[in-house]
Amino acid sequence: MKTFRQGDICFVKVKEMSKDVVKCEPQLKDAYIFAYGETAGACHQVYSNQVEVYGNNVKLDEANDVFVKVPKSAEIIHFKPSGTQDKHGNLELKEGLYKMKRQREYINGMQQRRLD
Repeated sequence: MKTFRQGDICFVKVKEMSKDVVKCEPQLKDAYIFAYGETAGACHQVYSNQVEVYGNNVKLDEANDVFVKVPKSAEIIHFKPSGTQDKHGNLELKEGLYKMKRQREYINGMQQRRLD
């Protein structure tokens, strides 16, 4: 199982997606936002012409199971609010199907979303 990480999100290469997913709508005119950074306000995004995104909700922000179908290749970009790229750099995903997951941290035995 190949895993690709960028900050608080990761993409795991899978063979198939869940049966109950639907195609998600991009949040922006030309991009999907996978996650927003809670500390610096940055976001992880990909241009919608590079991928197809599926989830258990048509609204990506409300979907739990998120799958990303990459027909050729795609670049996940980590943007700061100022429009500049951040410490994570870009992440290239090759052709394939991926499940997107939010990273988790355990602090004093308590699970929480990893803050970016």
